[in-house]
Amino acid sequence: MKYTLLVTSLFCLISQAAVAQSSTEPPELDSDRPNFTQAATVIPQRTLQLETGLGYEKEKSDNEQTRNYLYPTTLIRVGILKKAELRINFDFEQENQTLTSKPGATISEAKERGFDNVQIGTKIALVEAKGVIPDIGVLASLSLPVGLKEYRPPHAAPSIQMLFNSHFSDKVELQYNFGYRKHKEETDYLVQLLYSASAIVHLTENLQGFAEFQAFKTHQQAAENSIAGGFMFKLVPNLQFDILGGVGVSEKAPDYYTAAGVTWRVPH
Repeated sequence: MKYTLLVTSLFCLISQAAVAQSSTEPPELDSDRPNFTQAATVIPQRTLQLETGLGYEKEKSDNEQTRNYLYPTTLIRVGILKKAELRINFDFEQENQTLTSKPGATISEAKERGFDNVQIGTKIALVEAKGVIPDIGVLASLSLPVGLKEYRPPHAAPSIQMLFNSHFSDKVELQYNFGYRKHKEETDYLVQLLYSASAIVHLTENLQGFAEFQAFKTHQQAAENSIAGGFMFKLVPNLQFDILGGVGVSEKAPDYYTAAGVTWRVPH
């Protein structure tokens, strides 16, 4: 019941933000997808932004193969204050696991499907860039114990990240984050450190390219290190498409992953 009331209140707030958007010149579109690294900036006050897409990830060991599908992964951002935004995130995930014998014959297959990564949070812009000082922000979230039982945490799970943007010119910027979260891994519930960096180049007025390094370090386990790259293309001022591809560069990381999606700011 309490989660139903929470969701109802959040969607009322989203509706009010959409109606309250002004008719002035629309602000520049700034998306937090498709890369893992998050910008230190927030969307303008009284704006509503939808960021959604599809994802695929594959990991293979000697006798086990895991494929994860996201269809979709969705982030809703609401500009509630000049320096703060509300964020609601949820994924619909399907995980396929295949066990094989050494000659390659399939022993068993398992499939799980349902909602995962249901989060509510806020991003706050703390410091504006000046000289060598970067933009600085903070992102705090709670993963809620809702969704498929195999995916959801046993209770509300916190995460926090510090966000930085350094601008080297009008065309080149570096975004970098570090933080921590409580993460469910199989049957365990562990502390995990997060760190990433993304170099972004504005190739044209409407096209950006990026290269990214990201890592997850779970307590008493090897790090999951990956590299990725992709493009973001702004079709019109309030609509952007993106594509990403990445590979694991450590044993614990997935073999490869891809994603594609769209960012849409609700028109005034």
